[in-house]
Parts: sequence; C-alpha cells; structure tokens
Amino acid sequence: MDDSNKSDVRALIEKLKSVDFIMHRRLLREINVGEKPPHVFLMTKLRQASQSSPEGLRISDLASSFEITASSITQMVTTLEEKGYVRRSMDSEDRRAVRVVLTEEGERLAETISVSVDRVFAGLVDYLGKDKSAELISLLSELTDYFDERKRRHESS
Repeated sequence: MDDSNKSDVRALIEKLKSVDFIMHRRLLREINVGEKPPHVFLMTKLRQASQSSPEGLRISDLASSFEITASSITQMVTTLEEKGYVRRSMDSEDRRAVRVVLTEEGERLAETISVSVDRVFAGLVDYLGKDKSAELISLLSELTDYFDERKRRHESS
C-alpha cells in the first residue's frame, strides 16, 4: 500500500469508527430507552421476526444472526427476561431448543424504539436530500457486500 492509500485508509477507518460511535451511543441516548445497545438490537430483531415467526426465534438462530455465541445471547435474554421484555419457551419441534419472544411490555418498548429511530433517520433523509440518501444507501450496501464477501472467502479457506 502506498502512502496516498494509507491516508485514505486511515481516514476511512476513523470515519467508520465515528459512525459506529454515533449509531451505538448518541442514537440510543437520543431515543432514551435506557437499554444497552445489544439489548436494543436483540429486541428489534425479535420484533422484526414476530411477523414471520410468532413463536419466537431460537437462541441458536439469534446467536448466528448476531455472530456471537449462544451463551452471550442467553445472558442478554436473561437480562431482558428479568426486566419483563422477553419470554422463553420450549421449541415445539425440538425440545432441546429454546425460543425467545417479546412480551407485551417488550413489544411496546420495541415499538417505541422503532418509532424513535424512524424519526431520527427521517430527519437524516431530509437533511441529506433524496439523491444523497440514495447514494449513501448504495455505498453502505457495497460496504456490507464487501465484508460479506470477505467472510465467505475466509470461511471457505
């Protein structure tokens, strides 16, 4: 890598770290739900899945989708269960598997999160305008495609 690329690489890394910080800290502080980012993401995932999987998602599927261990998901589920936001149940097809679903209280909080996040990003779309928003979506899609491809290559080697 030549010197001009090094500065581009460093600038990209720093900007992505800044975006990560904004997404994880400032956004959650702004929507003010009092939950840690991983818990918010887990509840959001469960809410999205509730349409197609009303019986909830398996711990193993959640772990896979977040690319973390099942024990890490189990710890998050335990915390959210203690707060009354999720409920566990035995999988009707596989008695060894545990499914997780939002409670009514969890559904209300997940809805609050969704409405707040939508409001913030609607503001971003208004700020950027239609063309720049579309460009950002395209670039972020390419970013995720790039890292998905790297993961596939790593897993196949």
